[in-house]
Amino acid sequence: MSDYTVIKNINLFLNKLPLWYYLIPYILHIISTNLLIDKFNDVKSYKPLHDIIISNTPDLSHYINVSNYLFFFIAIFLIIPLYIEPNNKIFISLFKYISVLALLRSITSYVTILPSSQTSKCKNNLGLLRYINGHCIDKIFSGHTATSLIIILMYHKYNIISKNMVYFLLGVQFLLAISLIVTRGHYTIDVIIAYLITIFVYFLLDL
Repeated sequence: MSDYTVIKNINLFLNKLPLWYYLIPYILHIISTNLLIDKFNDVKSYKPLHDIIISNTPDLSHYINVSNYLFFFIAIFLIIPLYIEPNNKIFISLFKYISVLALLRSITSYVTILPSSQTSKCKNNLGLLRYINGHCIDKIFSGHTATSLIIILMYHKYNIISKNMVYFLLGVQFLLAISLIVTRGHYTIDVIIAYLITIFVYFLLDL
């Protein structure tokens, strides 16, 4: 059986799954987040790991919300068109892609727990924010990077915006990824792996 046939069969299987199956990774994300926070006391005293960018840039952790602003700027180009002219196909496709990423992230973030990348004392987000915006030991891999990149790839897939705008938003997305590192939200490896996994998922799966 060729690699192409295997990928084709995987896509056929995933597209035959009832939509509610794609809710399972989101539930796993909530469970893994809670399990990680329970482990926080075990690693909160650990020093941040050496990181080539973090170790050579000033501590900009006070500007950690910049990545959230950049993420919202990228997402708004999807939110507004879908609000004006709802398209279930695009929404469902995005829902499935993020579901797959959430499944992979639930696994990678828990099997190897990294200490906080912030040099100062880190405080975990409360309530829903811990599931959306992350927490102190929410590391491999970066959800902000993966989700913002898959949104831009969806723009390209469904021709939601012009190619020039897609290129511009890729630039914004790169700034988002860099901001996550220099503000100590993520290690560099978290961002690199997020790029690799997201590109791999997008080009191999047709959801």
